[in-house]
Amino acid sequence: MLTHARFKGVSFIMGCDIHLHLETYSGNGTPFSEEEFIAGFSSGDIYIPRHYYLFDALAGVRHNKGKACLIPSRGIPNKISYEVEQDYYQYVFDDNEDYWHDDYIKRALADECVSKGLSQYKDHHAKKNGWVSCPDWHTPSYLVLNEINEAIDHKEIDRSELSNEFRLVLSLLTAAEIEYGKNNARVVFWFDN
Repeated sequence: MLTHARFKGVSFIMGCDIHLHLETYSGNGTPFSEEEFIAGFSSGDIYIPRHYYLFDALAGVRHNKGKACLIPSRGIPNKISYEVEQDYYQYVFDDNEDYWHDDYIKRALADECVSKGLSQYKDHHAKKNGWVSCPDWHTPSYLVLNEINEAIDHKEIDRSELSNEFRLVLSLLTAAEIEYGKNNARVVFWFDN
């Protein structure tokens, strides 16, 4: 489904971008089961050029025809790295708090976005519902290396058609699994319009 927008009477199709983070898990338990052992690869998302067939394979985004994606969107994981938390969520400040950061969002606006189904709350260590997801983000999910490869194969995408940036992510995931163990590296991602 393509998203249409209107600007001064002109209709146009909006583009869709992916926001992708790589995370590793260094704990001894089930992968990604203990938040203190989850680390982000970078403090921001990794740039991946638009590739709608890839987006379709990863989460069914911009799916127009053919087979449905193999692994439907799972939502944002319950336990994530600090880096993903900082990128996916905004701090919600209440009337009794000082506003001192541009990335903060007022409680009334956060409540409105959540009530419309555009955002979701997450508890902050200092207060309930202290984080809220950006209303522009959609279709969050996460995959490990073998799931990505299965999704790409399922959609019959030629790997030579993937961007250098995404092939590098696959190489980083492979190296991270060598370092941390199978399924102890993943990508967490979402999209915008």
